Amino acid sequence: MEKPKKVMLIDDNHPTNFIHTKIITKVKPTTEILVHDKAEEALNHLKSTEVLPEIIFLDINMPGMDGWEFLEEYEKMTDFKEKCIIIVMLTTSLNPEDVKKSEKYISINGFEHKPLTPEKLQKMFAKYFNQSDSLRKNT
Repeated sequence: MEKPKKVMLIDDNHPTNFIHTKIITKVKPTTEILVHDKAEEALNHLKSTEVLPEIIFLDINMPGMDGWEFLEEYEKMTDFKEKCIIIVMLTTSLNPEDVKKSEKYISINGFEHKPLTPEKLQKMFAKYFNQSDSLRKNT
C-alpha cells in the first residue's frame, strides 16, 4: 500500500487527535499527518496548498463550523471535486439521521465511529487505496 502520503484530521478534541495520530503513524509510518482543531482552518489550509491530503477524517460536532458546514463549503470549491480526496466522517454520533445525512453528500466516502483503531484504519486504507484512482471514489 503506497498511499496515503498525507492524511488530514479535523477534530476539535485534542486527545482524540493525539490518539489518531499515533494510530496512523503505527499503521503507515511514512504518512504526513495534518491536524486541524477547527474546520475553518482546515478549509483555509486546503485552499492555500498545492499538495492536498489523499484522505480527510472529519468530525461532525465541533464549535464554530461543524463537519456539515465544512462539507457545504468544501463542495462549493469546484477545483477540489476534481482532486478525489477521500472524506470519512469520523464521529461518536450514534444517530442514524447522521448516517442518512452523510449519504446526501457526494464528497463523503465513508462514515465511521470513533475511535480509529489500527484494524479500522487498515481496512479503510485497503478499501480506498488498493483500487485504481478511478474506482475508489465513493465505493
